[in-house]
Amino acid sequence: MSFNKIKMAAQNTALIARIKELRVNCDELIQNAAVIKTSAETTLAWRSLQMAKCWMGKLLGELGDESPYHEAESTLHITSPADVFEGELVISKFADSPLAMANRMRQEIQNLMRALNTYDLGMQELSYDLLVDLFAIINKTNEHLTEARFWYGFEIQNIRAKNQ
Repeated sequence: MSFNKIKMAAQNTALIARIKELRVNCDELIQNAAVIKTSAETTLAWRSLQMAKCWMGKLLGELGDESPYHEAESTLHITSPADVFEGELVISKFADSPLAMANRMRQEIQNLMRALNTYDLGMQELSYDLLVDLFAIINKTNEHLTEARFWYGFEIQNIRAKNQ
């Protein structure tokens, strides 16, 4: 194996680890969103977060990471979700204040977007075709994260309308 191939494999390994970390961060948001679903808007935000995590999984596949999901022969063989957050759910503690919860979710989604978009993907080492695919997937991920922020923004407007 050439030095360049070894370097690219190591780079992909680091990138795969970073994307998995971001998927765990997204899963934390998904779990919090599931706890605080109280309206159509918060339900749609939850769904958009799920889709963002799915697109990050697609990104892993494009980088050569083997999918943990396989065709199940029965319900006993259905694979558990990958890259799952296992800590304490903090945002859901704001559930008694829907406004604080929506604002906090919007901020945390923005933080995740910033982390996704500022990570050095080592683009100079990747083929043009792979770069095109990666950018398309990152754009889809951002689209769903942005949608989730929008849905929480709509929820904030609903809170405003209820309290006028």
